[in-house]
Amino acid sequence: MKRIIFSSVAMVFGVLMIAGAVIKFTSDQVECGGETMRQGDVCVSKTRYGKVIESTLEESRTSAKVGTIMGMAIGAVIIVIGAQNLRIGIRNRKASRQSQDVWPPAQAPMQPFFSPPQQQQYPPQQQYYQPQQYYRQPPGPGDVRR
Repeated sequence: MKRIIFSSVAMVFGVLMIAGAVIKFTSDQVECGGETMRQGDVCVSKTRYGKVIESTLEESRTSAKVGTIMGMAIGAVIIVIGAQNLRIGIRNRKASRQSQDVWPPAQAPMQPFFSPPQQQQYPPQQQYYQPQQYYRQPPGPGDVRR
């Protein structure tokens, strides 16, 4: 069930991402620092490494278009992955439902009518422990001890 919900949410997120990218893609306005750029404006921005970048209206528009196309592509990938997971979740749910609805219902194994005779219990055999004795061997003809 979780898989179905998460997949559906992911697909909605992907659709919203594509919709936002399409709206931004069709817009002719280009912003720099929250302000709309006009013909002849130059956008000056600073990277986190301290490098200053200047871009014209056309360069900024091209950069914005590339970003929105990437947004559309990522949204499409999210939708495809969400759809695949949704399909798997629905298939697993159907399979678990079918395994519960088995007909005829499973029966308990039959018990025998008589009980087998009990085997005679023998006491456990005693294990006799005999410690092994080790003797020091007498020195041989080549052994020299000092």
